Amino acid sequence: MTLTYRRLTPTDAVAYRALMLEAYDRHPDAFTSDVKERETLPGEWWENRLDNSNASTEAVFAAVEDNKLLGVAGLSVETRNKARHKSTLFGMYVPQAHRNRGIGYQLMCSVLEHARSRPELLVVQLTVT
Repeated sequence: MTLTYRRLTPTDAVAYRALMLEAYDRHPDAFTSDVKERETLPGEWWENRLDNSNASTEAVFAAVEDNKLLGVAGLSVETRNKARHKSTLFGMYVPQAHRNRGIGYQLMCSVLEHARSRPELLVVQLTVT
């Protein structure tokens, strides 16, 4: 049972969707999206969010153990010309059963490491609801 951290790909969409729907359902005040809004989105929407091509403006990272997602966090890069130096951390969630293991901290490190790999990014914003 080795815990690893990696960027998700479109093949992880089903597991990512399930984890995020759980997050929206169990913690409705913690996210700007809600479970009713997101559960109707097609599978392609979730796959596109995990697209890791060079043109992708989003990256989602996960803590994975025994092929199970134990937590996630994402980074969205601004596409408007005057704001391309900005990004936003989004969708961070670690289920209660996996908390107090440092997973949230390591997910934050994964997101920030990815942001540092993009020289155009100068700002990582975090909003709290």
